[in-house]
Amino acid sequence: MPTKTTMHRLWMCACVVVSALGCSSAPNGGGDGWGSASSTGSPGASSGDQASGSSAGHVSSASGSSSSAGSTARSGAAASGGGSGSTGSSSGSSPTSDAGTPVDPNLLTFKTVPYTIQPGQEAVVCQDFANPLKQDVAVLESDSTMSQGSHHMFVFSDSTIASQNTTNVSTCSGIEFHDFVHVAQTPTQVIQYPSGVGKKLTSGQGLRILTHYLNAGSSSLVGQVTINIHWTPIAQVQRVAVGLFLNNALIVVPTGMSTQSRTTTALPADIDVMIAVSHMHKQAIGFQATTSTGQVIYKGTLWSDPVPAYFKPAMVVNKGSTITWACTYNNTTGKTLTFGESAATNEMCILAGIVYPVQAGVDLGSALQSLL
Repeated sequence: MPTKTTMHRLWMCACVVVSALGCSSAPNGGGDGWGSASSTGSPGASSGDQASGSSAGHVSSASGSSSSAGSTARSGAAASGGGSGSTGSSSGSSPTSDAGTPVDPNLLTFKTVPYTIQPGQEAVVCQDFANPLKQDVAVLESDSTMSQGSHHMFVFSDSTIASQNTTNVSTCSGIEFHDFVHVAQTPTQVIQYPSGVGKKLTSGQGLRILTHYLNAGSSSLVGQVTINIHWTPIAQVQRVAVGLFLNNALIVVPTGMSTQSRTTTALPADIDVMIAVSHMHKQAIGFQATTSTGQVIYKGTLWSDPVPAYFKPAMVVNKGSTITWACTYNNTTGKTLTFGESAATNEMCILAGIVYPVQAGVDLGSALQSLL
């Protein structure tokens, strides 16, 4: 099993490093989708040419300031998610935007610089951002918006990412992977956690927004991602959510019909599955993830633009259970395919999502991540 650093290279990403679960459709079906399912999805990406971008990215915090690479401003919209901060009394003592709209003091907004994707170009680019918070927090809600032509995005948070603002986007690996705060495959995506649950964002960890764009049209496109994060001090939540990321990087897909599957070891604790989605490439025609007790976590047939499955209430999977995820392929390329970032010449089989412990105080760590 390779180290986490090694595994940063084993997964396709196109994401903004602060959020995500979803991705917009790739024109004409090109690129690699974050899964194939009729009701779920997950991120992936292929490598692309260097995209051009200029000017500084935008970092907005109602209560903090950004570094010189981003401009700091109050948000012009009231927060739609929770948080521990008060918005003030009706007498007008709360902070407001220039338009007079109340500002959520526990809201962070990150926006990548715009960059151009030429016709026929596929681009995976990243932009890093400083984390302006001086304390560990719990993300209560995150929402993202991606411009036309987007395929998917991530918002990564990791101690290996420098907490600094960069002034432009740069080409990055389509199989990069870190712990994520947000992920998306659709133009707009909202992730809202149940009461008492949140995704941890550690102070001092840098943020990276990774985005994957594919332009199959005849005119150039402008890529840009905006992410909003609503937070509260980590002590305000009882259960900390973690990313679910079960990858089969050892797949070998022969020509014709075949099914590839993997099974986890026994779960170390009872978990609640909040969101689940598949990620496959172009030759995939089916996906199913089930527990050893027969629960169906995710099932679908789409390799591109899968819709995440949201469980309300969450699906309880008991300690000691295992999870098997399987992908069925109809490989018409005439060549044997292996794991990789290209949706046309490689394949993937991934179950992704967000889970949290049933019992308060349990630390799931990376137990739900199988990167190989």
